[in-house]
Amino acid sequence: MGFTIRDLDCAGGAGTLDVNAWHWRPTLDLIQSLDLGDETRSILMHYSGVTVQFDRDEARAIARAIRERYLPQMGPDTRLTFEGGFTDEPDTQGFHRDDLSLNYSATRPWLERFCEFCERCQGFAVN
Repeated sequence: MGFTIRDLDCAGGAGTLDVNAWHWRPTLDLIQSLDLGDETRSILMHYSGVTVQFDRDEARAIARAIRERYLPQMGPDTRLTFEGGFTDEPDTQGFHRDDLSLNYSATRPWLERFCEFCERCQGFAVN
């Protein structure tokens, strides 16, 4: 399962960004921690195929928060975990059945790409 993030301005320079559920879930939790929207929007972002929108100012606030709060704590191989912590342990790419939270992590390269997208877009929709 994956998610597509698209610039609200079709002619805008940000285009679209695809992300798998494994990277999206910790990113989603990060966005929710910023308290940018209502509870309904936060819940709907968990589901692929349901469209949720963020305006340009919200997109910029997300990028700013990631750059200020998260990236400075991350090395090149650090991952943001499901619980909002950080780990430098390599991802084995194996499926963890006993603790599903171990399957979810956002890499530094993914968060940097998402920041760049948020800084270029005119707002975005997730679905």
